[in-house]
Amino acid sequence: MDTGEVRRRVRRTIDDARARARHRRDDVAAAEADGDRVLGTVAAPLFRTVASALRAEGYRFAVETPAGAVRLVAATSGDNAIELSLDTSQQPPALVGRTAYVRGRRVLRDERIVARHPVIGEVGEEPLLDFLLASLAPLVER
Repeated sequence: MDTGEVRRRVRRTIDDARARARHRRDDVAAAEADGDRVLGTVAAPLFRTVASALRAEGYRFAVETPAGAVRLVAATSGDNAIELSLDTSQQPPALVGRTAYVRGRRVLRDERIVARHPVIGEVGEEPLLDFLLASLAPLVER
């Protein structure tokens, strides 16, 4: 094979990789902006409302807002929790819901995608409430 052809193909591969990395960085930046807005203005108030409704029903839950996430945590066990966070390690970035709950000695975990970039910014209360209610059942079983 001609050395010039090999060099052209190597350069093309390098250029393609750089373009993909640039595109991925742009996607992540846009998803982070959308995710922060959704977590702060939609998810956190909704999680607080659900926690308040649970308290009214006799269940003690608290809402935590660590950086880049919102968590609904049972007061009885920190292992019983529902979390919504932005996962930028996925391609494309995604708003991910995670549930963890204790059954005996086991901690059961579930994870599902709530929205993927570019629709993260369009997520409203209804899909988040659906996720919360579906994830809540194992935490409130008696």
